[in-house]
Amino acid sequence: MKRTDYTTNVGGFGTAAIIGIVAVLAIGGVLIVTGNKTQNEQPATTSHNGDMMDDKDMMEKKEMMDDAEMSDDMDGEKKMEAAMDDTMMKKPDAQETVAGSYEAYAPEKVAMAENGDVVLFFHATWCPSCRTLDSAMKENAASIPDNTHILMVDYDKNIDLRKKYGVTKQHTMVQVDKDGNKVAMWSGGSTLDAVLGKIQ
Repeated sequence: MKRTDYTTNVGGFGTAAIIGIVAVLAIGGVLIVTGNKTQNEQPATTSHNGDMMDDKDMMEKKEMMDDAEMSDDMDGEKKMEAAMDDTMMKKPDAQETVAGSYEAYAPEKVAMAENGDVVLFFHATWCPSCRTLDSAMKENAASIPDNTHILMVDYDKNIDLRKKYGVTKQHTMVQVDKDGNKVAMWSGGSTLDAVLGKIQ
């Protein structure tokens, strides 16, 4: 019996078949690996100049932009704080203009004499001439000059204040300085002009 050489037959036809199968498997494996890789990765993004950027580059660029915006915001805040500091550092004018007034006495109001005139009007509700002047003051309050303040003091309740200035009767006026020291004192007068005319 003649022996058939299967290696040659396999070698002739089989080698081509094996190479083909290997090639198909190799190409399929590359496609499978590439397909899996594409599904797992996020698509790349194109930058302004057309280059491809990955997520890491995009995150770094976004952080840089956020930092720049924060820096701009901080610069704006610093400028605002500096402007506020400048405003607070400026001292008010020594002769700050304040509208004149006719109002009830309070010890702290005497300090208004630092930039103007303060007159204490010792008033009693039972005193007819005090009521006349009180009405004239209220009617003409808008005519009281700037930085002039007339303070109505209750004659019956402020006994210590009367003693301090030597006031012995109602309807007495006492002009004081910012420390409450007596500058001038007079009695009477039924109009605003009469009071203003006595201020020193």
